[in-house]
Amino acid sequence: MKKILIINGHPDKESLCTEFAKSYKAGAEKSSADCTLINLIDLNFDPILYYGYRKRTELEPDLLKVQQDILNADHLVFVYPTWWGTYPALLKGFIDRVFLPKFAFEFYPITPISCFSFIRKSFITGTLCSLINYRLKIKYTGPQAFYPTTIFCQRRFGYPTL
Repeated sequence: MKKILIINGHPDKESLCTEFAKSYKAGAEKSSADCTLINLIDLNFDPILYYGYRKRTELEPDLLKVQQDILNADHLVFVYPTWWGTYPALLKGFIDRVFLPKFAFEFYPITPISCFSFIRKSFITGTLCSLINYRLKIKYTGPQAFYPTTIFCQRRFGYPTL
């Protein structure tokens, strides 16, 4: 049975992204997948990486549990809105605190190497900009990694605010 970990990075549990995450979970469970949905707003952690990678900050119990969930997953799904051209600060802080050296990547002489190459990754993002503007942003700022699934939500179609 496929194990899917869905991480909702939106700080509002009544958002459209939360509905995307719930719908993804419901659909995956219909295909007999074992799904876990984590709403980052429900976790108890400090999102600031105070010392960078120079000095290790002890992880809170919620983050230790999420690290174990990530190790047990076959597929990671990140759901978040695009605000000011990027993901919310809550998700950034989560990534900084959880995806640490020796857990998520190893340093090699030239570049860091991912420890999760065996896990499939998907990203579902909502944005209020048009598809054309989004593609121009990608074109002029470089390719975006791991975007096999992207949902564009546009205000002109009457979708709720992200």
